[in-house]
Amino acid sequence: MFVIVKGYFLAKNVRESKEYRIAKIKHLRNNPRCVICNAIKGRVVHHLNSVRYFPDEACDPNNLITLCDYRKNDCHGLFHNVFKGGTRKKTTKEDFERFLEVVNHKEKLRS
Repeated sequence: MFVIVKGYFLAKNVRESKEYRIAKIKHLRNNPRCVICNAIKGRVVHHLNSVRYFPDEACDPNNLITLCDYRKNDCHGLFHNVFKGGTRKKTTKEDFERFLEVVNHKEKLRS
């Protein structure tokens, strides 16, 4: 099953589409480090606006950021599991901005 998004035919599961794989490769090439901890190990592409709720922004470079998904830091898991309470919840750019404020505040307290 395919859907049309911004003129592209995408697989029903956006993450299986050729366009998404290309967008992910380009993003990781240009943004190889986690935006929170600067790690390069275990990096993943995170959508600021959830693909489930905003499918037309799945391949939009302005909706993609790099986070680490590695045992030591796991900034991606921290955002979804601790801040939002699970991976199936609707997330937006505003949620991530609030998350960054919390992370930055905790870093200032440690210093």
